[in-house]
Amino acid sequence: APGPAGGAAHPDPAGEDRRALLPLPERVRADLRRTAGLRRCARPTRGRAMKGVLGIELGSTRIKACLVEATDPTAVIATGSFAWENRLENDLWTYDLDDVWHGVRAAVADLLREARSGTGEAPEIVGLGISGMMHGYLALDADDRLLVPFRTWRNTNTGAAAAELSEAFGVNIPLRWSIAHLHQALRDGEAHVPHIASVTTLAVAASKAIEELGLGNDQSAAG
Repeated sequence: APGPAGGAAHPDPAGEDRRALLPLPERVRADLRRTAGLRRCARPTRGRAMKGVLGIELGSTRIKACLVEATDPTAVIATGSFAWENRLENDLWTYDLDDVWHGVRAAVADLLREARSGTGEAPEIVGLGISGMMHGYLALDADDRLLVPFRTWRNTNTGAAAAELSEAFGVNIPLRWSIAHLHQALRDGEAHVPHIASVTTLAVAASKAIEELGLGNDQSAAG
């Protein structure tokens, strides 16, 4: 039956016409139970620093930091965040990498303020993990210098490249994947291509920068 103003009917009408929801797989149910177990940890005696593991997430709209107890990852000590947005430059979505480091510092500072409010002491960070946008295009030269502004997963100008790669490999290569961005740059004859020594993602670049500061490779970092 036609919908309002002669349009098509709603593809998912309410009520008895809606298909019944399938039960969640047990693996998903277990993950939900585990997530529901997260809790705020009890505050230690004032003046005693807590030991924790720090996680940093470079998300699309926020950079988030979360510190959990070193001996109990379900116990959250403190959290922090920093809001940011990508911007359109030369018809491509990008972030300024300086904003990455500013945002990480701001999110961690926010977390440390919360942690200190309970104990009066900065926590001792004994481990660190980083995650971030899983796709994107960071093209680096042999000295790890950025050749073109970071191209985020949001860019979909790679239609021709994705189609060629999908046909060549016999599997679907999505528009947003890093390999599609690289192949599109090759097809377009972009000037930076001959100087590429490596292509990486934001999470890997951030992890490498932190390792160079001596905070990775299972080394401890003071809060």
